[in-house]
Amino acid sequence: DQVGAEALAGMAQFLSNSDNKAPNQAIACQKNDVAAGASGKAVCNNPVVLLQDMGISFGGRGIYHNSRMNFEKWAKEKIWDDPRACIMHLNSTHTSSLTGIDPAGRDLHQIGEKARQMMISRLSQLSRAQLIDIFTAARAPLREPCHSAEEWADLFLSKVEKLRKRYNSIRKSWGQ
Repeated sequence: DQVGAEALAGMAQFLSNSDNKAPNQAIACQKNDVAAGASGKAVCNNPVVLLQDMGISFGGRGIYHNSRMNFEKWAKEKIWDDPRACIMHLNSTHTSSLTGIDPAGRDLHQIGEKARQMMISRLSQLSRAQLIDIFTAARAPLREPCHSAEEWADLFLSKVEKLRKRYNSIRKSWGQ
């Protein structure tokens, strides 16, 4: 659906996943969600869309391409280009599928409020301990410049708060 598609695009932007070409995304189906359709062909009753290759993520703008797993650069990356219009920030590369305008005229960095809420809901399910485990497994503390998995987790959680709070502060300034 549209909300899920916007949330997935928003998630790629949130993670600074600039190498988000089609082969790096996938649609999957759990075995128990597969059934025979009217034509006898297999049909997935609950498809899941995922980012399967996030090699150029958690970084920032580089000279020739965006960097990967760079704490300082990711810390400096902003969440929003235009928070009032819900347009997120992403340093695009030539392989990015999130550049320009879609056929309906929507900026591909723009997400709706329901998509933003979906992202916050999903991201808020990750505990600090889980994030520490994720960044440890990704060997983030071994990348130069070195930062602990705890620092990476705290940075991630601070960005979730920016996704939540910065928009809320703008809404308050509008009197909403």
